[in-house]
Amino acid sequence: MKHFAVAVLLAAFALTCSAQVQKKIGLTANSTASSGDVLGQLKKHACAGVTLTGNASTADYMLEVGDKKINGLTLCSGSANCPKSEYSATLFSLTGEVLFQTKSHIYAVVTLPSAMRDVCKAIAQQKPAAPPLSEPSAHP
Repeated sequence: MKHFAVAVLLAAFALTCSAQVQKKIGLTANSTASSGDVLGQLKKHACAGVTLTGNASTADYMLEVGDKKINGLTLCSGSANCPKSEYSATLFSLTGEVLFQTKSHIYAVVTLPSAMRDVCKAIAQQKPAAPPLSEPSAHP
């Protein structure tokens, strides 16, 4: 009986996990960050149900990630963890509307990890698209 209860719990967990809707992000042609770096950060931040796709036609969102090189500025006084680049990320709907954009702050550099963490939060806050309205039937 104990094994049966464990099996039921495992089956319920598997159904819950498989019921989670997978969201796909495609990178825009203007992105300057590598897809490997972006994917690594999405996985690192456990972006629930989000994956990166190279096929824009199957994407749910498009993402532009820009790498702005910082030239000649000492931001961290020689710290080993000093970022060498600042990033910007803009999340688009498939119709081209901007859904989210990272914001720079005068006292902080937007790193790739922080940009992807914010993108994950923005996707989690998106409401599911409403189903299309059905055509009225042509009854005489």
